[in-house]
Amino acid sequence: MNKQYQTLIGLAAVTLVSACSSTDNSGAEIAKLQQQNQTEFNQCKNHVLNMDTSAKSNKSLAQYLTSATAGLGCLQSVQLDNPLVSDQQKMQLHALSILNFVKGGDVNKAQASLSSFTSSYRGKDLYFADNTSFVDTFSVLLHEKRSSSKGSSLNVNRNLMAELKRKNTWLNR
Repeated sequence: MNKQYQTLIGLAAVTLVSACSSTDNSGAEIAKLQQQNQTEFNQCKNHVLNMDTSAKSNKSLAQYLTSATAGLGCLQSVQLDNPLVSDQQKMQLHALSILNFVKGGDVNKAQASLSSFTSSYRGKDLYFADNTSFVDTFSVLLHEKRSSSKGSSLNVNRNLMAELKRKNTWLNR
């Protein structure tokens, strides 16, 4: 019994050592996988951009929703630690998905995606051409932050804030 026990432990040790050495990837293999992952992400992103263009030209709510869902799928497929796919690229695709959920009429998914955006890219933001904040703007639009209570502290376009306040005034009469 003791000899069988020793043999079993010996076999287990050999198995563990061989398993450890077989999963050790070289730097070249890792770089190749990262490059492949970047290529797949870029192809996926381009497909989403084409879907977005089609949704615009066809004025199709369903296509906007499909584009938004596909964009999130691209983000899920990219390796989190892949240095070849920048946070900026991921943030832009994530923002497009949020926008397309809004355009497609699915506010609940837009809110969930905005929440995912802010938790995934803590402290980071995108900025519109007028230097207003994507996160602040969509937080207000999706009622994550109330436009009337913190409006002056949010980096949101003034015209948009004025329109939201006007809307709230008329709805609350």
